[in-house]
Amino acid sequence: MVIDLDRLEPSSLPLELAVTAITMAELAAGPHAAATAGERAVRQDRLQRTEAAFDVLAFRW
Repeated sequence: MVIDLDRLEPSSLPLELAVTAITMAELAAGPHAAATAGERAVRQDRLQRTEAAFDVLAFRW
């Protein structure tokens, strides 16, 4: 699933947003796995937007 922040209606979101550290690590791998420079740029942009928009929940054992 891809979260496209530009398509979400802000009023439909909860007041507090967060994403797990594991999910962020998976998103960070995306640009490296892209087949083209264009796709890599799109994935990198998406990663940076996600990092800016969400607090990261720590992973604990």
